[in-house]
Amino acid sequence: AVTRDVAGAEPRAFTLKELVRLLDAMPSTEPADGPAPTERVAAADRLRRGGFEGNPYDEDVVDPLGMPLESYRAVAWELDEWCGRLVDGLYGKVPAPAATRDEEEWVGGEP
Repeated sequence: AVTRDVAGAEPRAFTLKELVRLLDAMPSTEPADGPAPTERVAAADRLRRGGFEGNPYDEDVVDPLGMPLESYRAVAWELDEWCGRLVDGLYGKVPAPAATRDEEEWVGGEP
């Protein structure tokens, strides 16, 4: 609907899963020296136009409206996973910072 209603939006309009799959198919980038996210999105559009098919049968996220609470939790987990991959694809994978002593004690259950 966005590409139909907004002139010029097509190169920047993706489903979440489509963009992540395109970014996953591209060479990875280094967080500090990599291209800007807008350049990565433009490269993803070029890849899409070049015939990358991804998985057209799994581009949507389930709408849990009217479903049990566990369905909402499952959708939240799925979105969290896809959004994490999106950030990695746009900015590069950043190693997790080392835990501080206070955090280690908290995780261990001994605050």
